[in-house]
Amino acid sequence: MADMLEQSMDLTRDLHDVWSETMFYSIYASPVARWFGAPYDYDRAHKSKDELFALPEVQTALSSMKAGGFVEAVIRMLILLANARGTVRRDRLERSAQVLTQDEPFRSLDAATRARIIHQQGLIVEFGGEAAIATLADLQLSPEERARAAAVVQYVPGAMSEMEPRTLATLQKMRAVLGLPPTTEEVTADPLAPVQA
Repeated sequence: MADMLEQSMDLTRDLHDVWSETMFYSIYASPVARWFGAPYDYDRAHKSKDELFALPEVQTALSSMKAGGFVEAVIRMLILLANARGTVRRDRLERSAQVLTQDEPFRSLDAATRARIIHQQGLIVEFGGEAAIATLADLQLSPEERARAAAVVQYVPGAMSEMEPRTLATLQKMRAVLGLPPTTEEVTADPLAPVQA
């Protein structure tokens, strides 16, 4: 008897829900309701790239294009490579995440600082054009840091034989700007991983 009562209550509840939904759509999705609401239906404003370029946040990022060091260089180069690839495989994302969260000096950054630098370097790549690559030479990097940054950036996309031609061309272009010879050797191990004693 209790089961029949429970089933009856469930059926009543389900019928009420169906009736409520049907009534809602018959009123608010009717042609009259759509006509009445049309003047109040606003689309999100889409700004052109020129309008976005003029935003203070973008201008601030572009004005700091020559500022920074190893962290900014690696992040900007990783973004440049990701843009050149177009698509990113899961294992490449995992390598990138590992470098940016577990390896020093990135591990010492708090999440907000890391996010701010990634956002800033993303704006530089998006709106800086060729200057985003050219100004890599202006970042405060020692010759050793330049070589290590290039190795880290090459480690993330993996074997050169698996790189798309645009990715490899971008990698070589960045190396040239940093005053490094074209890469011919694979980077199979994380250059920032702690050395095991």
